[in-house]
Amino acid sequence: STPVVSQSIMKAIVPVGSIVNLPLAILSSTTTSLATLRDVEEQARKSPGSLSYGSAGTGSIHHLIGESLKIERRLDILHVPYRGMAPAIPDLISGRIALMLTTAGSGGAMVKKNQARAIAVTSAKRSGALPDTPTLNEQGVKGFDAQGWVGLFAPVGVSPQIIATLGTALQRSLQSPELVRQEVDRNHNELLRGTPDELGAMLRKDYDRWGKIIRDQGIRAE
Repeated sequence: STPVVSQSIMKAIVPVGSIVNLPLAILSSTTTSLATLRDVEEQARKSPGSLSYGSAGTGSIHHLIGESLKIERRLDILHVPYRGMAPAIPDLISGRIALMLTTAGSGGAMVKKNQARAIAVTSAKRSGALPDTPTLNEQGVKGFDAQGWVGLFAPVGVSPQIIATLGTALQRSLQSPELVRQEVDRNHNELLRGTPDELGAMLRKDYDRWGKIIRDQGIRAE
């Protein structure tokens, strides 16, 4: 579900089914005094460009949500792209970057280890991974709801019968008790079990939403 998707790719894939939603969290380094969105906004406005946030890479959902928030709140915060989230973690812990966006599940694990402070979750409702952390909506960013997701696609040209067979197998696998334990109980993600039509609608909605930010901000995939 990489957000930087060209129109040609959109025409080359067929949705099979949506799998899981991945709510994200905004974390701050414990070397800073940033504990709330208001703290971030005050610091960013007091000293534009002094704060930085890490993401899983240019064009990642972490990056696009970060840019969306910056636009919404008119904040000047430097984006620092990493090759995945793993190399960003030590930089957040050491204070090399002040902020980071990651999945709520990963963020919850870091908070429990006192490696980071949770500022907000980006979904419409709170995450079970960070039950005491308010949403951005609760902190004044009205209507903000953004998260990652995972879906299964097939190449255009695959027969409807095979798509249907894949969809049936996918739905059966999503009933697995082990998958529920891992994704829902352990990682606090939301299993979607969506149909091809529902996945297609999700993709089109995100293509339009993130495509505008990509164009407006001049973002290019690396």
